[in-house]
Amino acid sequence: MLIVQARVALARGQVDAAVALATEGIAILDDLGAIDDGEVLMRSTFAEVLHAAGRREEADAALRLGYELLAELLARIHSPELRRSCLTNVPEHARTAELARAWLGLPAPVGT
Repeated sequence: MLIVQARVALARGQVDAAVALATEGIAILDDLGAIDDGEVLMRSTFAEVLHAAGRREEADAALRLGYELLAELLARIHSPELRRSCLTNVPEHARTAELARAWLGLPAPVGT
């Protein structure tokens, strides 16, 4: 929920509030260690929020982690068609790959 609130705050131009919300959400995630669903969204949102706040190095690191999680997720899908679908039809996955390409110069995750 915190990450969704951070996305809303960012969309409203409330960058400081977005940073606070996303930071709290990521701290909870880090305490948990990992979650089954939504971690890619959380990491990419955190990256976007940090980027908007001018914290580019931190944003790049957060995005890199989200990209790596996405690549690991896609690698577990054996069907090339399902892998492509997971990347292109899940908005947060597509957005993470798009940002990784734009900010970090990373290719699309392997096998997609």
